Amino acid sequence: MVKLQCMVSRENPIFGRKVFFINPPSVVEEHIIGRLKEHNFEVYSIKNYTYAKPLLRHYNAALCFAFIDNGMSIECWFNYIQSFQYEDDLKTIFLGVLSFTARPDVQQNFLMNLKLPGGFVIIDKDIKKTAATIEGILEINGAKGRRQYMRLNLNDNNEVNGYFTQSTLLYSFRLIDISKVGFAALIPASMASNFKPDSFVHNISITMGRYSFVCTIKVHSVKTSGKSIIMVAFFSDNIKEATKQKIHEYIYETLDKEHKHFMTTLVRDNADYGISQIPVSEQEQKNAEKTIEELDEAVEKAMNSIQKESGSKS
Repeated sequence: MVKLQCMVSRENPIFGRKVFFINPPSVVEEHIIGRLKEHNFEVYSIKNYTYAKPLLRHYNAALCFAFIDNGMSIECWFNYIQSFQYEDDLKTIFLGVLSFTARPDVQQNFLMNLKLPGGFVIIDKDIKKTAATIEGILEINGAKGRRQYMRLNLNDNNEVNGYFTQSTLLYSFRLIDISKVGFAALIPASMASNFKPDSFVHNISITMGRYSFVCTIKVHSVKTSGKSIIMVAFFSDNIKEATKQKIHEYIYETLDKEHKHFMTTLVRDNADYGISQIPVSEQEQKNAEKTIEELDEAVEKAMNSIQKESGSKS
């Protein structure tokens, strides 16, 4: 069951949006996050909420679901989620809430008093239904963008390489990105005659870390770039499903590793969410300061008056 405050589709970016789950239990990891990865959403877990805000400030168009049944009290989770709307870098995060056990009054309080375009999702006993609900929420809000498959950018990755054999010669080329359906690569101009658009090329070897495979590709396009050529190619239909799965796993494992490393470089969120997170406006702050000054003056006058009275009596 999901209760939605609103279900307004945002402008969908070409490359989609990152999706984060804060404090997900293992069942959410396996049956919801796992399914979303299978369906090519770019999704990540943030096990400790103290890493969430520092990370999300870098991805302020992201979608994010917080699991509130543990980690903090319900009141603290309320304050935590509320605090997002008071910071420019976080107010654009598309927030939702997950729970197994939240009472109806808790749901109502969250929905009435917080900005939750992702809704308040009660996780169903049939968790596949909940996974489908969340997937629907992500789809109408552009989580996939126009891409059909997750691609891994390889500009800073030295683990993925391509090789082409012809006769007794071995040529190497650098991959730019890869998905389970194909890749883009930078090939030397001297190899251009071997890669014509719409042609099939055999004996292509790809290494990904410790895993390697040999395949046939169909060249989709080639484009000259300086002394090199950018080639876009698709794997032929006879590539094994096990190989596609290995590529898929490598992409997500690499992305997870990159984000975990990035999180360790950030200053963690040590705010106390046990107190109200409603900020004080500038005017309210000035009024409070004025009141304090007036009280100080009143106290000082009273003390002076007491001292004068004491002096006259003596």
